[in-house]
Amino acid sequence: MHAQAGQSDDVDVESTVEEEEEPASDKEQPSSDVEEEVDVWKVITDEADGEDGGVLESFKRNVLFCRSLKRDETYQAVINTLEKAKDDEKMDFEEALDYAVDKRKFIIYRSAK
Repeated sequence: MHAQAGQSDDVDVESTVEEEEEPASDKEQPSSDVEEEVDVWKVITDEADGEDGGVLESFKRNVLFCRSLKRDETYQAVINTLEKAKDDEKMDFEEALDYAVDKRKFIIYRSAK
């Protein structure tokens, strides 16, 4: 009996996936210098709970949201200000984000109306 294209009788898919784990010390002792990360998969799965289409629809919706955000003029203005603050003022990401949001708060409020 021949395996169909792309399939093998002898391949154990689960054993071919390598899991990478972060060192325990990084997880246990977050540095104040490290940016706060959003657990995107928790957001996606939380949104998917009780929803038709589940995780796949939630994932697609979030991809479309990010795509729209990247194209948004207000977002671009904030990010440009953030990048300039990081480069010129040697701010870390979170500090530059706070600065950029404060500096661009009027266009953020205007866009939110």
